[in-house]
Amino acid sequence: MRFTSISFSGKFKLVTLDIFGTILRLQSDVGHQYSKAANKFDVHVKPDVLSRNFKDVWVEMNQKYPIYGVQSFGWKKWWETLIEKTFLKSISAELSRETVDNISQYLFEMYKKPENWELCDGADDFINNMLDRNIPLVVLSNFDARLEDLLLKMKIRHYFRFVIASYNVGVQKPDAAIFQLVEEKLKQYQDLVHIKKNEILHIGDSPELDFISATNVGWNSFLIHGNRDAVVVKYPFVDKNCIFKNLNEINQQLFC
Repeated sequence: MRFTSISFSGKFKLVTLDIFGTILRLQSDVGHQYSKAANKFDVHVKPDVLSRNFKDVWVEMNQKYPIYGVQSFGWKKWWETLIEKTFLKSISAELSRETVDNISQYLFEMYKKPENWELCDGADDFINNMLDRNIPLVVLSNFDARLEDLLLKMKIRHYFRFVIASYNVGVQKPDAAIFQLVEEKLKQYQDLVHIKKNEILHIGDSPELDFISATNVGWNSFLIHGNRDAVVVKYPFVDKNCIFKNLNEINQQLFC
């Protein structure tokens, strides 16, 4: 599948975008940010240890309490539990309840601040290229209740016609229902109501959550991934021509 700038504009009438890892990323990795927070309260843990254990706990929490705990104890408690479990797996000493709460609160405040986030490579140019071609943009992301506020603080919310965060709708990718919610939402906009499935492009950084799930419902999809060959080996049905290192590569191949 190859697109020129002209064919891209002609084929796609709507672009939906994942957020984390596609449009926005953290200024530094989770391990370093968690380590920095812990240091404030005299708890010292190596960033690589925290990163490794964070990934394990993330998988565990998503299996036990999916969609950031929307059906159980809510997103804030979900993150507090994840933070506590990550540190307990990373250190040998016991942590007091007060220390855990202090670290959690510090991290909550940290992630509120736009200076801890940045646009992914090529995101700004891609957004402008879409708007220049009158292609509307929509956010479709597995994210907690803070997504709208984050987009506002990063001064990019106004670029998107609407935002669907999994926590707010109670369903998440790869469930087909979240894609159907987008299709239903389009009916509320006079200029979007006639858009067909095969005229929608979804872009994200997960083969399973973004590329495969979008194509399974009849949409088009581009995958953001740093290792095209590894993706094709693991997922041979993924078109390698639809895999890009970042949005900057999409800009260079389609709009130059």
